[in-house]
Amino acid sequence: MTIMALDVQKNYLTLEKSDLEYEMEVCSSQKSTVSNGLTTLATQHSNDSSFDMDTNPQALVLEQLQKMYDTQSSSIDSQLKAINSQIESFQKTIDNNVKTECKLSISV
Repeated sequence: MTIMALDVQKNYLTLEKSDLEYEMEVCSSQKSTVSNGLTTLATQHSNDSSFDMDTNPQALVLEQLQKMYDTQSSSIDSQLKAINSQIESFQKTIDNNVKTECKLSISV
C-alpha cells in the first residue's frame, strides 16, 4: 500500500514537472520574440543618429519584458530542479520499499 501512495505522489510530481517544462517553453518563446523585437528596432533605426536605444520608450519596454522573462525562466528552472530532486527521492524510496516488502525467501 505504501508503494502505491508513493507512486501516486511521484506521478503527481511528474505532472507538475511537465507543466513547468511547458511554461519554460512558453517563456523561452516569448523571450525570443522580445529579443527579435529589439533586434528589429535596432536595425530599423541603424541609420538614424538621433535614435537612442537607452531612451526609446519601445526599446525600454522590450528590455523590461526581456528582464521579466529572464527572471521567470530562472524561477521555473529552480522549481524544476526541486521537483526533479523530489521525484528522485520518491523513486529511491519506492525502490527500497519494493526490496524490503517483496523479498523472496527461498529455502532449500
